[in-house]
Amino acid sequence: MKNLPVEQITMRGRVRKSYGDIDGLAESINRLGLLQPIGVRDDNTLVCGGRRLKAVKKLGWSEVPVHVCDNLTDEVAYLEAERDENTCRLELTPDEALKIFEKLEPKYQRLNQGVLKEAGSKGGKAKGSGSSTSLQDNSKRTSERAAIATGYSEKTLRKVREVKAAAKEDPDSFGELAKSLGEPKCKVDAIHRKYKAVIREQEKAKAVASAPSPPRVYQADMMDWLPKQEPADLILTDPPYMTDVDNVGEFARQWLPLAMGKLKPTGRMYVFIGAYPKELAAYLSVAEPAQVLVWTYRNTLGPSPKHQYKLNWQAILYYQGSEAPPLNCPEMTEQFSVQDIAAPDGRQYNRYHEWQKPDEIGERFVRHSTSVGDIVLDPFCCTGTFVLAAHRLGRVGIGCDLSEDNLSIAKERGCAVEA
Repeated sequence: MKNLPVEQITMRGRVRKSYGDIDGLAESINRLGLLQPIGVRDDNTLVCGGRRLKAVKKLGWSEVPVHVCDNLTDEVAYLEAERDENTCRLELTPDEALKIFEKLEPKYQRLNQGVLKEAGSKGGKAKGSGSSTSLQDNSKRTSERAAIATGYSEKTLRKVREVKAAAKEDPDSFGELAKSLGEPKCKVDAIHRKYKAVIREQEKAKAVASAPSPPRVYQADMMDWLPKQEPADLILTDPPYMTDVDNVGEFARQWLPLAMGKLKPTGRMYVFIGAYPKELAAYLSVAEPAQVLVWTYRNTLGPSPKHQYKLNWQAILYYQGSEAPPLNCPEMTEQFSVQDIAAPDGRQYNRYHEWQKPDEIGERFVRHSTSVGDIVLDPFCCTGTFVLAAHRLGRVGIGCDLSEDNLSIAKERGCAVEA
């Protein structure tokens, strides 16, 4: 390391814009000193530290500590040093960080390719590498290393890029979201979730437009109706609970095997049942599911028992065919075995029936398990929540129910009631 007159350090190519708070960086350097020497080549051209150079010029320094990089490995090392200092001292908006990332990423790639070539020509490690980590491993990590230089993770910057690309294609839908990425301390994950929600709504609208007809529901006993249906890609249903049937064990033994026999090998089935031990035992004794999922809600709790805990959940028995493809979960949180979604209560969602399920949980399971045009059956369709969810996503929703009153509500909601 040596000191070099500030005016002798030259930039390679055109001078790039400096991002972040240069005044704040100058104040930090004045208080703490220069944490890392500026990297230069032997002809005094800058390798890294352009922001620091600008800051010390503001402070009126005539000389600055430099490290002369005499090979490509040294340049990579000093890019790492710049990364460390930026992480500590640079506050960038996500928009600014993406611009820096997109400039640094190819720079890291070129340097690492040069280091690899240099090592190959010498039959081993490049001069000065001194690391047990292979250069090939370093080459694979160029994107990650370039991202860290901005103070953001690579995953976060990919989300920023995704939103900005969408805004370029569709400014009306995503322009405001992309604009918010230029705000300091904005929440990238929250913005990306809003972006994904808009995408889902657009897909839903497109699917509904392409759907051939409204979902069909029939007034019938499912034991008579189900054998006449085509094999299903998905059975999504909410049968009567043990409080509504005389013998829940006998009831489960009658209908559950019949429904499972109607699934395609690639199909899936979700069965909502009560959280009562007797009901759980009855169903589990008939057919063991692939998983027991949970739907929990916190907004409709009912009376408080004195000697028991309040039930604010229901079980969902999840079955899958032997050839079922991977689940299609656009959000990681949707793949949690506990689905935490408010119950319809007339304030947040429509509520037509005491045990009505939220539209969101129906749409999730339809989206996870099927493709546009697939057949979704609900042999206990009640007021049509699940077949309507299937229809909104471009699937063919078909159901049946014994209650004329329930089917009248289903018709009001958009189902076609047939004999």
